[in-house]
Amino acid sequence: MKTAIFVCLVLSVGLGWCQSPYDQTGFDHKSADSGVPFAWPSTWADVSSLTISREEMLRFLTALDRNDPPDAIQSFRFVPLEKDKFYLVADTDASGNDLFGTLEIVRCEGAACIVCTQLTEAEDLDTDIVDMNGDGVFEVVTKQSADYHTRSDWGRPPFVYSIRSVLNGKLVDITSKYPDYFKSHIFPRMEADRKTIEAMIANMDRPQPVHLSDLDGNKRLSSDEEQNGRQAALANDRWKLKATVELQYVQDDYHRRILGEKAAGLENALKWAKSDDEGLRAFGVKALEPIDSPTAASELLRIANSKDSSLAEDARNALNRRTQARLAPPPTGGVAK
Repeated sequence: MKTAIFVCLVLSVGLGWCQSPYDQTGFDHKSADSGVPFAWPSTWADVSSLTISREEMLRFLTALDRNDPPDAIQSFRFVPLEKDKFYLVADTDASGNDLFGTLEIVRCEGAACIVCTQLTEAEDLDTDIVDMNGDGVFEVVTKQSADYHTRSDWGRPPFVYSIRSVLNGKLVDITSKYPDYFKSHIFPRMEADRKTIEAMIANMDRPQPVHLSDLDGNKRLSSDEEQNGRQAALANDRWKLKATVELQYVQDDYHRRILGEKAAGLENALKWAKSDDEGLRAFGVKALEPIDSPTAASELLRIANSKDSSLAEDARNALNRRTQARLAPPPTGGVAK
């Protein structure tokens, strides 16, 4: 489990989160060493009567994968993710650093279980697991960072929000199926994220008090303080650039996936891909990948044939995923076998 998560995090530096065509994640077949230590719920009454603790649930998930178990559980719920089929959804840490945001989604029949692992950040299982159309089947809202997040900024916006559902034995991104729900419930959260970040940027731009050393009777900065000040200013400028770009990226993503503007963000992605900044060029490749435009494809092809070996590989991978997405059949409903 953790091995796969860390591979995904490494890939996210240049490519974004690990994705497959239609952004779907499969279930693995597992079995607990000594069976399931509780009666698997089949009704809401069964769920209400369960008294299993987080520690007991962690032991159960560990028994499902002793080679790579989760390190901790923050919260869990049982909900029907298919008609009359209850799944366990647990928010776990797979890093050993309290970076909760790895959803373990499990269903068992007897000792036979299916398990899916989905990355997310700052998950609130009470808010983010919702029956969106009142059919008795719940969907899962996930949040993924626009760019790579380290431990220091884990769980901070802005996020790319997605709506996922169990279809045909996979956890599938079905965000485009619920544009009205997204606009009324998720977009306000995006706006709150934006205002939070803009307030942080504005606060950085305000003059900050400095510590002055009294040297030979004159108030002035020492050489160490001057150096520290320059480094802090560079770090702030770098963070502001990153935050501004990420805010624009999630807005462009919203316009593409929810508002149906297939080429939204093209000009921004092209600008980033041609930046003098190495990190911004890599982000530009990520931004170009989902844009349905011949211009985006041409730019990825140009980068794929460039002399920048690392960026060229990123672009080739992006082109391959675009091709796979075009050739793959759309997901259909069904039951995980």
